[in-house]
Amino acid sequence: MLALSFARYLTRGSDWRQEDYNAYKFVRAIKGRSISGYAWIPVGNLQRRLREINKDAALEWFAEMAAPALTGSQPVIDLPQPIALVPVPGSDCTIGSPSAGRTAVLATALAKRIPSAVVWDGLRWLNAKTPASQGGSRDPDVLLANLVALGYVPAATLLVDDVLTSGAHLRTAAAELASKGSKVYGAVCAGRTVHDQSEPAFGTFINELEPF
Repeated sequence: MLALSFARYLTRGSDWRQEDYNAYKFVRAIKGRSISGYAWIPVGNLQRRLREINKDAALEWFAEMAAPALTGSQPVIDLPQPIALVPVPGSDCTIGSPSAGRTAVLATALAKRIPSAVVWDGLRWLNAKTPASQGGSRDPDVLLANLVALGYVPAATLLVDDVLTSGAHLRTAAAELASKGSKVYGAVCAGRTVHDQSEPAFGTFINELEPF
């Protein structure tokens, strides 16, 4: 399964470039966390200024970054029409939660830019889980036992998440959807966690995840 991302979220090291700080603040904004100062975010041919006061604009900027990789003349992931965008639920988004959280907003922003796309917000955790960033499990077997698809599952789906780290959550979500008869065409994430500076901080980055 291909997973696309558009910002490299550097988590280690001390010799950060300015673009690393920009990507870090972009991902924090995507997650709804506070940011200090400002950052310049490349969106298409423009440099957008990101601050605390307009951090929610990062959600739409993500959609502007991602849409060309899915709808251009040579898309990285060739999507059928119609396609259902499926947000991966946040750690506290259980069966009783009205939405998958921040990722549902990401999926909605992206769906506006993809022909015949809809958002299917039907994945939930049975029990709230500890976030992986705080030591929660990344074991797909553990995650799958706690994940459920609610109701009718669309035939063609594309996963949407905020950050790609190990890929365990995406692989688990794909497995749950596939078990209900859906064909999962791939995944789109705003950022991906990295530990080095070997590539630019912004771009279209492609990871291939092993099937679960």
